[in-house]
Amino acid sequence: MDFALDENCIVCHDDQFDPDNFEIMEVYRFEGDSDPGDEAVVYAIESNKGHKGVLVNGYGPSSENMSTEMVKKLHIHHAG
Repeated sequence: MDFALDENCIVCHDDQFDPDNFEIMEVYRFEGDSDPGDEAVVYAIESNKGHKGVLVNGYGPSSENMSTEMVKKLHIHHAG
């Protein structure tokens, strides 16, 4: 399943999950050869309802529209 990032949650089909309602199982970072704008982070996600899938997010400025809680949740796992 694919998860999409919203301001305060992630979304999968009609379900929405606040930061407390999903876990990040693995994180992969991909970088472009020369353009920093080509960077992306892929998160393996498992929700509290048992949904498993991925969330792909650009690295950097795209995080400006996220809630503080969501930024913390994603950043903690990305930095680790």
